[in-house]
Amino acid sequence: MSVLQSTISKVASYCRGVNTARFSVSPYLGRQSLEEKLGIQAKPKKPITPFLRYLRMIRSELIREKPDIKVTEIAKIGSERWKNIDAKTFSVLKQEYDSDVEKYQRDIKEYDLRLSPEIKEKLLMEKANMKMRKEKHDLKKKRASLGCPKRPPNTFLLFLKEHVSERGSSTYSEWVSNLGKKWKELSEEQKAPYLELQKKKLEEYKAKKAKWEKDMESKGFNKALKI
Repeated sequence: MSVLQSTISKVASYCRGVNTARFSVSPYLGRQSLEEKLGIQAKPKKPITPFLRYLRMIRSELIREKPDIKVTEIAKIGSERWKNIDAKTFSVLKQEYDSDVEKYQRDIKEYDLRLSPEIKEKLLMEKANMKMRKEKHDLKKKRASLGCPKRPPNTFLLFLKEHVSERGSSTYSEWVSNLGKKWKELSEEQKAPYLELQKKKLEEYKAKKAKWEKDMESKGFNKALKI
C-alpha cells in the first residue's frame, strides 16, 4: 500500500466517523469511549491534526460542489490540496492545533490525578481483556481464511435449521423463542435424532480439523495459528 493510499484509507475512516457525528467540532462525537462504557468519566480527547482540520474545512465546499461525493474521494482531493496549502492557512491550522495540544496535556494530567487507584486498575484490566478478545478474533479470522473447518451447530440449532421454513412473518427473536419452547417440550426420544446428527457432524468436524492442523503444521503455520 502506497503512502497516499494509506493516507486516503485513514482519512476516509475519519470522514465516516465525522459523517455519523454530523461533522461537529468534535470528530469523536457518537463514539463511546472505554471509560464511558465502564461508567467512568470520559478522558479528554486528543486534538485532531492540522491536516484533518483542513479536511474538515474543505469538506462542506466539496459536498456543495458534488452532493454525492464519496468519503474516499474527499480524502483523495484533500490529500492532493494539502500538498499545495498556502503558508498562511497552514500557520493558522498549526497554531490552533498547538494550542489544543497544550490544553489537552493540562487536561489529561488533571484527569489522571482525579482517577482512583481502583478505577485505574479497572481500566487496565478491561484494556487487557479487549486486547485478548481482539487477538482471539484475529486468530479466528486467520484460521478461517486458511480453511479451518467450522465447528458444527449444537442440537437446538439443528432443530432450528429444520424449521426455518415455518418462520413466516415472525421476527427472528419471536421465532427462536417459540421454537425454544417447543424444544423444551420434546421428549428425550424426540430429541435423539438431533443428538445423533450432532454427534455425527462433530466426529466429521474433528477428523477434518485434525487433517487441517496436520496440513498447516507441514506448512509451518502451527505457531502462528496456535495449533
